[in-house]
Amino acid sequence: MKGASQPRFIALDGLRGLAVLLVILYHGITVSSGTVHDGLYRAATFGWVGVDLFFVLSGFLITGVLCDTRHDPNYFGNFFIRRALRIFPLYYLALLVLLLCLPLINAQAGDDLRRHQAWYWAYLVNIFESLHPFAPSVTRTGHFWSLAVEEQFYVFWPFVVLLLKPRRLRWVCLAAIAAAPLLRAVLLFRLALDPMWVYTFLPARVDALMVGALLAIAARDPDTMALLGRWLARLVGLSLVVVGTIAYRDRSFVFHTRSVQLLGYSAICVLGGAMVAGLTWSSQTSWLKRACETRVLRWFGRYSYAGYVIHFPLMYLLLGRWTRIVGPTHTALSTVWGRVLFTTLSLAATSGLAYASWFVIEQPFLRMKRFFDYGSGSLSLGRARANEQAASGPLVSGGALGLSGLGESTISEPTERPTHEGRDPE
Repeated sequence: MKGASQPRFIALDGLRGLAVLLVILYHGITVSSGTVHDGLYRAATFGWVGVDLFFVLSGFLITGVLCDTRHDPNYFGNFFIRRALRIFPLYYLALLVLLLCLPLINAQAGDDLRRHQAWYWAYLVNIFESLHPFAPSVTRTGHFWSLAVEEQFYVFWPFVVLLLKPRRLRWVCLAAIAAAPLLRAVLLFRLALDPMWVYTFLPARVDALMVGALLAIAARDPDTMALLGRWLARLVGLSLVVVGTIAYRDRSFVFHTRSVQLLGYSAICVLGGAMVAGLTWSSQTSWLKRACETRVLRWFGRYSYAGYVIHFPLMYLLLGRWTRIVGPTHTALSTVWGRVLFTTLSLAATSGLAYASWFVIEQPFLRMKRFFDYGSGSLSLGRARANEQAASGPLVSGGALGLSGLGESTISEPTERPTHEGRDPE
């Protein structure tokens, strides 16, 4: 008999929805703005933080799954196969479509993608983008870098979790969080590398994943929970000051500026971690929890993986056909309303395709996970299934731990599982 599945936090679905909306709106405005850097463009520059929010969610949920299944006899096999069933079908289908269709839309970008396709098949596109940040193919597939970072994380992190006890794993997370900004400084100042290395290189961005991992460990270890509880409020305050200062000084929050890369990335990690903690550490209702439990955000969270994969090349397809809709591109997109209309159309088209993808492409493979289920009968394995329940976003997200009694903070436990959550994990 399989262990009973634990209830999950629907608010984390909403947080994932918020993350994907931030990314789509960011790309919609920046893609359509061209050389127009007005107030709308500067406001949109904050949207890239949605990717970092995905990283925190991924570290939190994947580490939870791994910790809860570390004694399973099929620990590696089940994890890697279940990840492959969730991620590979849509990703590789999208890559095939791009290889076939991109040359018809943009010959230069299509030819460049075909010549460098090995980077994409091997999930090393983040390295390719760092080496060739202005390659024609990158302008149509640049968002794939974060999927590569995620996949690289999946390759090494299960081994680390299996080898180390939770207490030692905690210190590994803290060390990585502290080392990442130092590495970013070395890459920028000592090695004088392009900012894309800092933005897309896993070791330089690992702090976001480790913040999530640390939260997952804290949910299972009262001492870690108490340690974070003592420092979290102070770190959040400091992070708000850092983000506010950079935004006020620069009138924007562009991902490749030195101030953002040295200090802003760390601040966003902390704020993202605080949001996850706020949704999982307390049973009390907050404005954040109410917002993340709304149907709209949960809907976008449910279909966020396909939305993330599809949205960027789709935007360039719409941009190339813009003259057939409202007139010359340079005229139609020079106004605020023109760019808002373009972004709205892009969001609508992305949402429709993502909805179809869920039923036509993703669900058939997700059903195959029943053949690679985690072990049975233990509370830990039940929690692992619960953790996976929302991992259907681009970088994995949503889920609950079903724990309580960890110090003064508790993991709330809904009394029943909402009907809309009855989908296959991950």
